[in-house]
Amino acid sequence: MKTEVRTIGPKEAQDLLLLNRANRIVNERRVARYAGDMLSGKWLMNGEPIILGNNRLLDGQHRLLAIVRSGITVQVLVVSGVDERAFATIDTGRDRAAGDIFSIAGIKNSRNAAAAVLRALEYRYSVGKQYVRGSHIPFQCTQGRLLEEYLSDEVAWERAIAIGNAVYRNFPFINQSMATGMAYLFAQVSPSKCEAFMQQVGTGENISAGDPAYTLRDAMIKRRESKYKEDARTTMIKMCYAWNAYRQGRKLAFVRYNQEQPVPDYK
Repeated sequence: MKTEVRTIGPKEAQDLLLLNRANRIVNERRVARYAGDMLSGKWLMNGEPIILGNNRLLDGQHRLLAIVRSGITVQVLVVSGVDERAFATIDTGRDRAAGDIFSIAGIKNSRNAAAAVLRALEYRYSVGKQYVRGSHIPFQCTQGRLLEEYLSDEVAWERAIAIGNAVYRNFPFINQSMATGMAYLFAQVSPSKCEAFMQQVGTGENISAGDPAYTLRDAMIKRRESKYKEDARTTMIKMCYAWNAYRQGRKLAFVRYNQEQPVPDYK
């Protein structure tokens, strides 16, 4: 491992960015802020290093992008030769969110995927309890743990994301990560029925009053148009009531829930 102070201009920064094979989603506002500081002469070397593995940029993409954007040459502390396995431990004290970790792992729709995994875990461990709460999950939902949950059933999650995205595109009254998380849970029971039900919820096609998907859609539209704002966790419960009715071939006149009722199982 080697530590040195380098003078880095736009060309050198561009060369280092070629090593940026997988990293967090670029925060354009941060790049603009850094570039503005460089242009105004306010940028100072503060001891925070650019970190390089043997063939990978591990930390510093926003600073390097700012150098390219500003066209300014600055002095930067560079640490090179770092074991690339240490990447997951770098910068974890700041704002690297679960969506960033998913993106770094090469997962498409990373922010939705990370949020959906958390939604599904919240619901799964809240069944039979009072309301959907993250505190019911019997382990700490770190970014790494959420990624492990996703990778342990990656094919099913990819399909759930596709279903959730389709529902949201057709029916923006629904929360995208909630739709994805519930699609994953419903598919554990019946993949084919899950797709059919979620398509009905999304498009509203080939359904009529009394059909569970119709009743759910109508309730969500009316709730969105009212002054009362319903959180995604309550909507997940109502969605499960509609799913259970659909699976059982029952008509559903309304979907209601109060927090004194136990959270229904998806079956």
